[in-house]
Amino acid sequence: MMKKMKILIILFLVIKGTSAQSCKEGSVEHDHLGQRRTCRGGKWSAPCRVRREWNGMLPGERYRFISTLKKASTRSDYRNLVIRHTKQFSNIHNNRQFLPWHRWYLLQMENILRKVDPIVTVPYWDWSLWSGAPWLDKVMSTWSNAPWGLGSNGGRDGCVYNGPFGKRHFTLTSGGCLKRNFNGNPPDCIAVHKCLRILSNKFTDFEMTLRDTLHNNMHCRIGGRGGTMCSRQSANAPEFLLHHAFTDKLWSDWQKKGTRYKNAYFPGTIYLYGVSPRLRPLNLMDLSRQPGGVCVTYDDPPHENYKLCHEQLASLSLAEIDAIPRQKFTRLSSLEFDLFMTRKREKAQVNREMNDLEPKHVLSKSTKLNSQDNQLGFKAEDVKEAIKRKKKKREEIIMKSNFH
Repeated sequence: MMKKMKILIILFLVIKGTSAQSCKEGSVEHDHLGQRRTCRGGKWSAPCRVRREWNGMLPGERYRFISTLKKASTRSDYRNLVIRHTKQFSNIHNNRQFLPWHRWYLLQMENILRKVDPIVTVPYWDWSLWSGAPWLDKVMSTWSNAPWGLGSNGGRDGCVYNGPFGKRHFTLTSGGCLKRNFNGNPPDCIAVHKCLRILSNKFTDFEMTLRDTLHNNMHCRIGGRGGTMCSRQSANAPEFLLHHAFTDKLWSDWQKKGTRYKNAYFPGTIYLYGVSPRLRPLNLMDLSRQPGGVCVTYDDPPHENYKLCHEQLASLSLAEIDAIPRQKFTRLSSLEFDLFMTRKREKAQVNREMNDLEPKHVLSKSTKLNSQDNQLGFKAEDVKEAIKRKKKKREEIIMKSNFH
């Protein structure tokens, strides 16, 4: 009798343990640290840190990040990491280092932030969705002076005086003030979409387009001449993290297109510059398996413009996309080329890339734009009309083939 009872108890515990591990396929849950787990094959995946788009976060969530960042900025590990980026600037912005090194940097900074607040992750700002109006400083805008905003433009001396990172509330590792000199318009989401269309066997082109034409451009649109973001001290700026997280997300989005995209990189033995213990780009390629066993994922922006720019544009050919009239964005100049030490031969390639991403048909200045169009830098209706024309053309072809 006692033997049977023991067997029943063991069976009960086994069944209970199994049911606790089982889950509904595709279901999602979050742990006490805000990490996401997804049910795959009846089992929960490893917990994953979720990085979200700045404009999709609630004011309280933004404030929590800002408060955490300001507290972290007084720590020695934070300051040492920022100073490392400054000192190693010349060695980490070449094609073989740039993407994995900055992915590693984001992870290290996020680890530091989570020592202050274990729920916080690094957010990103998809500035391409705001190409037509990037410098809005309304109460819920990126550059709001509210406690949940990054603060506005710099004054006559370049220093930021308003918002959480104003001169009285925030200093650089060098002891100076945060400086901004907003100027021009960054590349739009059509330019970003075209970058993501580059094929897996052209990783060199993809990397250069992402690094030079997109990443370098936005650094100096925010910083301008004399600004923090357009200098070797750029890692001091809070927006540096949001900008680099967006750059990293674009690499991740490209990697998600397939195995050949995920593993595409330069040949040869490469080690991340100045990183100890030594790491290779291979160690950073998979976001779900980052150093230290960390899993990271990026949520797409909930903004309606994001679906328009990527899901809807995906149905059009590049020629059809190029037919859409758009506002011009600001081209790279000697300001960016000098800062990021672009070589003469590479400049020629970057200029060709810019020509490819720029609008082939420029939107007339007299064109009336609604608020959505003004943000995008082109008319959303033009995209929808292009999709309608393509659908109609397909239907006509099908009808003709059925007739014959």
